[in-house]
Amino acid sequence: MSIGSWPRRFKDSANKEGLWRFVLRAALSPVYRQAAVRFQPLDHEEKGEALLDSRPVTLRTATEGDAEALHALRPDYSRDTVRSRLRAGQECLLVLAGADIGSLRWVSRDFVPMQYLGLALPLYKNELCIYELFTNPAYRGKGVRVVGWEALRRRFLAEQRDTVVDYVIPGRRPYGVDPRLQVAMVHTLRVGPFRKFWVRTWGPQAGYWQERLKELRWA
Repeated sequence: MSIGSWPRRFKDSANKEGLWRFVLRAALSPVYRQAAVRFQPLDHEEKGEALLDSRPVTLRTATEGDAEALHALRPDYSRDTVRSRLRAGQECLLVLAGADIGSLRWVSRDFVPMQYLGLALPLYKNELCIYELFTNPAYRGKGVRVVGWEALRRRFLAEQRDTVVDYVIPGRRPYGVDPRLQVAMVHTLRVGPFRKFWVRTWGPQAGYWQERLKELRWA
């Protein structure tokens, strides 16, 4: 994250949570953090408009040769970061509008990388994790995210993966979009060498998710 974006992020978070709640969370974040975990069926369809122009939309996996373009699109991604991620086996899927990168998503088929919490959740064979979704500002509001999601959905269903697992950081995205998809809140506490995490689940399958999330591990 670039330093220049900090004031905007602080303002957005304070507006969403309220100033005092935001200040308290920021003060406690080095020792206490929480995030909501979501299990979303892959047959979930995005709603939105199609692209406003006739440029074809295609899906492509990023290579190390795309590091310069990804850095230009997201300056907080250094070229070395992109290359090291790809060499480590992480996958970045690009949605192209013509020759332009309309949006990008990182994908993991092995585990959910919960960097904010310092945890990782192993994935089952029918699951995948999609994270760090970013839409090119020039294409926002033009349906690139929706068209790209449909292409991704068809690709992953063909791989017999039917569930997307991700987590929501407080202040980043609203919790209330679809509470049926949010099954747990994960809390972490770190004080010196002492580390602890615990899980609160809810919904009709609360017991199942409680057992499922016992597989969480410190990253």
